[in-house]
Amino acid sequence: MIERRPRRVLLATDGSPSADAALDVVCAMSFAPEDRVEIVTVGDAAIAEIAEIAARAARRLEHCGVTAEIRLATGPVAEAILETARDVVADLIVVGSRGRGLVLGTLLGSTGMALTRLSPLPVLVARARRVAPRRVLLAVDGSPDSQAAASAVAMIPLVGDAEIVLLHVVPDTRRDNTRSRELLSLVASRMPPSVSTRIEIARGDVGDAILERAEALGSDLIALGSGHPPRAPLRGRTADRVLGAAQCCVLVARAAERAKAPAPVRAVAAPVSAAG
Repeated sequence: MIERRPRRVLLATDGSPSADAALDVVCAMSFAPEDRVEIVTVGDAAIAEIAEIAARAARRLEHCGVTAEIRLATGPVAEAILETARDVVADLIVVGSRGRGLVLGTLLGSTGMALTRLSPLPVLVARARRVAPRRVLLAVDGSPDSQAAASAVAMIPLVGDAEIVLLHVVPDTRRDNTRSRELLSLVASRMPPSVSTRIEIARGDVGDAILERAEALGSDLIALGSGHPPRAPLRGRTADRVLGAAQCCVLVARAAERAKAPAPVRAVAAPVSAAG
């Protein structure tokens, strides 16, 4: 079991409907009083406008009983978000799946894909569902990235009636499931006692199996490791395929030793009062 400690979540917003969906997901999570949410908006101009976007998000979170602070940043969006995450010692980054590309000058959705490839922290890409995850599909393969995804799921403030399904996908040629069951049971033992868990074993292509099981189970969150690109480059990274095709929120995590330091950004502002 993962020891409980205060959590720090960084919510990146550009005021788009997708970012508002991410805000709703965070607002619905079961935070403890000592947990905190930091809100970051990024832009090189119209600072008053992006400050108001962040302030609205902070007011919404505080209405939900969640303590929030605001950060304004400049520079390339993905790098600015990562710099802010390091500055506030965040445990998790939350972004929407699509941005409006007006205030920030870029699409937050494409930034979300970049974050899942570069971030040393877990990244949760929120989609249309505006509730806290209750049906979580956690893909497990025993790799360091997969272990990072399991730790991230254990850290997320899930609601009390949440269920975590742990899925291990094995080749069609493998007949003995003993190792898979041992791996899944070990990961299940590390999940919070407040949620229920069960294990499943699937066969075939990893990405296809994850997406198929998520749809069949009605999952509202898929969690998996970032992973290396497979030997067949045209198929792409499994995490990219799941991000591109999933109809629910997706969390991608990478092991600390594989994390790449992002390029420096031009500036990251100090915290701004939510009342401003």
